[in-house]
Amino acid sequence: MMRLAVLGASGFIGARIVERLHLYRRAEIRPVVRNPARLAGPARFALDGRVADGLDRAALAAAMAGCDAVVHAIAGDRRTILGTAEAAYRAAQDAGVKRMIYLSSASVHGQAPPPGTDERSPLRRRQPVAYNRHKIDAESLLERLRSSGSVELVILRPGIVYGPRSSWIGGQTTVP
Repeated sequence: MMRLAVLGASGFIGARIVERLHLYRRAEIRPVVRNPARLAGPARFALDGRVADGLDRAALAAAMAGCDAVVHAIAGDRRTILGTAEAAYRAAQDAGVKRMIYLSSASVHGQAPPPGTDERSPLRRRQPVAYNRHKIDAESLLERLRSSGSVELVILRPGIVYGPRSSWIGGQTTVP
């Protein structure tokens, strides 16, 4: 069975990835969080959780050791978005991980993309929302790293994500 590290495993999307893939036995999951207290949620599944700051390449590589793939589900400001993308890709390479799945955002195409927009459509760099620009910059950075790296890169661009613990439907955004 594939072993998958999930960075940002205590966040809204990361926590749900951990739950779903574990409960449906799709992979052997390794939650990776920055704060040890944030392992409380994944601990109910008795998973092999690890603690690593997303900006610390060596700590990330140690947390990813033995994994086949890694999901990057860390959110934040510009420094966090760009810094963790680079550190995670390089750490994955150091750890011998085969594939990195980066959760970007459909907002790289703008807040109201024209009909027919798809993954081949150009990214809209001139946008008023800083988060959107940061995600574009992170995707560009990852593409550059991939061009000379060995880790396969998959970029996912979800739109509005909602579900259990979502602020869209319940007000709570993280796993307690």
